[in-house]
Amino acid sequence: MIKFFIGVMVCSACGLLAFGCSARKEEASSLPSKGKEGITSASAGGSSMADAKKGDSLTAKVNGVTITQTDVDQAVESLLNRYGGQVSPEQKAAMKPLLGKQALESLINQRLLLQEAEREGIQPDAKALEAQMKEISGHFPSPEAFQKMLASQGISEEMLRHDVGQDLKIQSLLEKKAPKTQSATDAEIAEFYKKNQDEFKTPERVKASHILIAVKPGESDQERSQKKKKIEALQKEIEKGADFAKLASENSDCPSKAQGGDLGYFERGKMTKPFETAAFAMKAGQVSDVVETEFGYHLIKLTGREEAQTVPLEKAKDKVALYLNNEKKQKGIGDYLEKLRKTAKIEYASKE
Repeated sequence: MIKFFIGVMVCSACGLLAFGCSARKEEASSLPSKGKEGITSASAGGSSMADAKKGDSLTAKVNGVTITQTDVDQAVESLLNRYGGQVSPEQKAAMKPLLGKQALESLINQRLLLQEAEREGIQPDAKALEAQMKEISGHFPSPEAFQKMLASQGISEEMLRHDVGQDLKIQSLLEKKAPKTQSATDAEIAEFYKKNQDEFKTPERVKASHILIAVKPGESDQERSQKKKKIEALQKEIEKGADFAKLASENSDCPSKAQGGDLGYFERGKMTKPFETAAFAMKAGQVSDVVETEFGYHLIKLTGREEAQTVPLEKAKDKVALYLNNEKKQKGIGDYLEKLRKTAKIEYASKE
């Protein structure tokens, strides 16, 4: 199953599909943003009742193509993995019911769009496919790191290539069929900025990387002690001049290891409290002592800081334009999807 890291790398065709993630691992999985294999025939990668594993319950059928509970569960898991260590296990458990509903509707949308792409005879452009694959692999520090991440998710490069191709099919379909929209005007941008002033107030933020040595619930004191000794040994290596990002990529138990431990910018309230307290107390370039959280032991390196501010219109203009243009585009795609759904046969499994 392709998990959250692909979603970060491949842009979504529209927000309506953002919750679609993955189907069955053995059918090349999927992209979190768009691409799905659910066409109308087995040759096109579609599921059927005969394809579903024994005991895998049906959640919906789209023009006769099955979406199973496994499809939905894997989609939800992919979404939850995007949060990494920012959300506690309890919070993740509470989020699952709502994410399950959103994931199912997104998977239905994906099936519909790919079925329509199949009817239109749309095939992915070979050059665009290669460029997309290159972009994805380029987010990893080396080809070996890319292959290692794929292996950790239980998929192959060919599976990923298949999914990217499906993704491109949907993009081509939407470019061809979705209603065309006009770009946001200067007046619309200024009006949005004026009405949403709070959105342009940015709180103090810091940028950090970390190394996590994870501790699982129920581990013995001896196991915890061994893990603490491991991170203390890493701390000593850093003090002697070892590269933080290299040690993170080789030792961290967090998915951020693929980016050398980089967590990007975050504001207060986004990280678990001990982690936040340590990060906001540091100076840029500084590495923390060992920080213990419910996830395990961390070493934190602060790599940037931004003070609270209000972004002026001139600096916000491009992002506002992008937001408004995407809104218009998503509305057009939503109208197109609604049209497809009205003529489709969508059957939901009864909940007993």
